[in-house]
This record gives sequence, structure tokens and C-alpha cells, in this order.
Amino acid sequence: MRLHHPAGLRLAIFLSAIATLQVGCDRSPGADGIADARLLGAFNATDPARSGYKLVFDDEFEDASGINFSQSDDGAPGFRWYARLFAVWGGTTSRPESFSISKGVLTIAGGQIGTAAPARNLLGFVGTTISNGGYFEARIAFDPATVRFDPHAPITQTNWWPSFYAMPIEYFTQTAQWPGQAAGFAHFVEDDFFEAWRERRRYGGTMHDWYGLPGCRTSGTNSGYCDVANDGGSLSVVGKSFGIKVPDGTDWRQFHVVGQLWVSGGSNANKTGFVQYYFDGRPSTDRVTWRDTSIQGPPPSGKSAFSILDQDHMVVYIGSPVQTPLKVDWVRIWQLSKETHGTH
Repeated sequence: MRLHHPAGLRLAIFLSAIATLQVGCDRSPGADGIADARLLGAFNATDPARSGYKLVFDDEFEDASGINFSQSDDGAPGFRWYARLFAVWGGTTSRPESFSISKGVLTIAGGQIGTAAPARNLLGFVGTTISNGGYFEARIAFDPATVRFDPHAPITQTNWWPSFYAMPIEYFTQTAQWPGQAAGFAHFVEDDFFEAWRERRRYGGTMHDWYGLPGCRTSGTNSGYCDVANDGGSLSVVGKSFGIKVPDGTDWRQFHVVGQLWVSGGSNANKTGFVQYYFDGRPSTDRVTWRDTSIQGPPPSGKSAFSILDQDHMVVYIGSPVQTPLKVDWVRIWQLSKETHGTH
């Protein structure tokens, strides 16, 4: 989740999920899911290297030298993380005092960092983006009793929740144009690996297929792009797997690993892609599936919903509000050789 989002892009959807406390479930895999099952069976989340994955991004937070706190858009390369937000999120910078490191653990309280930042260059950014699939994981700890927010107030340093997620650089650089639509009609995916909820047994793992012009959806004080999500509220999408269950007795004050595997549709002969959620190295029952065919819509619908992810280049973020300090032991990103990442 972000501190500065264009007009609260999806706050209403998240709050609806909290209010209804729907139990997440995945559709049963049919013929389209056979290849998915094979890929899952071959993936070892506790040791991705044994599944042919290579570590392409890693921060053990031994010190803060990998974080850039510059308040300008000069675009200094060579950092793992950037505290500078893109203009569509207000163009502000998280304060250095919102972050501290002790004994290899980063604590975030009132800020967020991302793997890329705005820059005055031909690309419009500097940093690292991930495309065509990968495995994203973070070892984190926090106190669920401190998660709180006001649904009627703007998202601020205090009014949000611990998050580990990804957004496409195409959205930030305003190049997420839906072909054949009016200028500025965007299409992109937001991929939430983890969002802390007001409960200990579940956390949020939502996929958002955003589309349209800003202001096409209005809910209360929030307006933004239109949304198709795996939250059970989008009639054009089968399945609702946004509530990731964790084992009974899970103590979030101790460290746990949250992860998500993204397999691009280009990896399968039948063009089926998916994301699968993991907790402490074990796959959950939650998965979002699509097929890389001609994208239907707008709105995104059927098997092509969420498939735009396979065309996006993702910037990874992690952050938390002031009242809920998030401890981060490490963040790692793994990819197969056919998958790609770029550092600029």
C-alpha cells in the first residue's frame, strides 16, 4: 500500500474486504490448471535455487547504504531502494527518521521504499524493475494489535497499514495506455504480495487490474481508476483469493516469510499465467490465474483479466505507518533465466 495514491485509488475496495471479512478461496483448477500444478510442484519456496531460480535482488539490511533518501529527481543509480515517490503519488520522499537498522533488521515506521524512483532521463526513472515473472519474498514481523486506520480520512503516514507490493513503471511514467482507447486511458496491474489486516489469521493478497481514466470510479471521498480485483466484488472475475489464511497460533510479532510466485503466461504452452501466495515457504490455497490471449474489454474480463501483468515491469515497495513499526529481516527476489529484470 502507498502513502500517496492518486485520489485514493483503491482504499474503498480494501476497506470493504476488511469489513466483510470474506474467506478467501481459489477456483478449482481444471484443464487450464494442469500446467499450473506442475509448475507449483516443481517450485521450492524454501530454496528457490533448487528450482532453477537465481537471486536477482537481495537486501539483508546490514546497513542503510542501499537506501537513497534524495529529495530530488536527479536519479542516482546504484541503490537497492529509493525513498522518493513518483509524481503521480505526490513526488514526496519518505523521511530518513522513519527507518532504522539494528543487527541486520530494518524497522519502518511512517514511510516506504521502492526499487525505483523518478529521474530526469530518457526512461523517466532509475532503479530496478521486474518483468516476466519471479518469486518475491520478505521476512517480516509486526504487532497486529497496532494496525488501525480511518476509512474516511486520506492515506497518510499514520493512516494505512504494513505492505509489501508491486506497481508497474508504466503507471508511474504514464505509459500504461490501453491500445485503441482514448489518450490517457490506462491499463495496468497492482500486485499486493502482503497487506496487514486487523486480524491475526489472515492477511491481504489482492490483484488489481486497473483500467480507464482517473475518476472513472467514485466511492465516497475516493475516486480513481476503475478496478477488477480478485476480492469477490468483480463479477467479471471467477474466484476470490484475496484473504490469505495463516496457521492457527501464528504470532506476527515473530518473524515470518510472506512470498508470492509469479509465473508468466509465456512460460506455458497454453499461455496460462498465475500468481501463487506462500507463507513460511508453504503454498496457500490462494491463486489468481489468467491466460495470455487477446485482452478483452474494457473492462478486463474472463480469462484475460490480470494478464496485463505479463506486459508490465514492476517496481517493488515495502512500507508501514508510524503506529505499526514493520521489522524487515530481508527482502529477496528470484527469477528464472528466461525472466528479466532491469537496473538503470
